[in-house]
Amino acid sequence: VAFFLSFAVSVLLARAAAPQPSGRVVNGKVWCVANPAVPPDSLQKGLDYACSQVDCSAIQYTGNCVYPDNIHAHASWVYNYYFQMKARYDYNCYFDNTALISSTDPS
Repeated sequence: VAFFLSFAVSVLLARAAAPQPSGRVVNGKVWCVANPAVPPDSLQKGLDYACSQVDCSAIQYTGNCVYPDNIHAHASWVYNYYFQMKARYDYNCYFDNTALISSTDPS
């Protein structure tokens, strides 16, 4: 029981320490990309949400951006498209802490 309680507290503290978006517009040449350290199954929720808000046909089977055909590449494309379409507020590149803002062009 003590181990479980200690583990639960450490998880809650880690989540509280995660950087939160400030609501500011991000200027300059920046992209919103899927965090490469995040496991693939963690990206699906953000990918589903973003695709419910923007057109994701480019990553579908016949789309122009289907390759590389993996969830990190698809999530990065969709996250960035959503981020750019939503006026580049930092909170539009959050996706439950599975994305990050990069100054390196992912293409």
